Amino acid sequence: MTPEALFDKLAALADRVVTDKRWQDQNDDLGVSVFGMLLYGYALAVGRMVMMLDIEDINAAVTRCLVERVGVAAKWGGGLVESAARSAFD
Repeated sequence: MTPEALFDKLAALADRVVTDKRWQDQNDDLGVSVFGMLLYGYALAVGRMVMMLDIEDINAAVTRCLVERVGVAAKWGGGLVESAARSAFD
């Protein structure tokens, strides 16, 4: 599998979340942070166990999804993914 395939899976999930009318109430820093952490956990499980991807590819796919689909700033999304990665392994 490829990092692009992981991105497609994450994008489909993110699109369903951000188009849900309930997201409008949760679309703040805390809501996006929680969603980003959950998205990272899902990406880590699928990316490592199913697709056998490297951590760098997984991190890049999650960051890209957060920027392109959720609408966060690239630097903020990258920081969130770094924090999620540290939390996942520490």
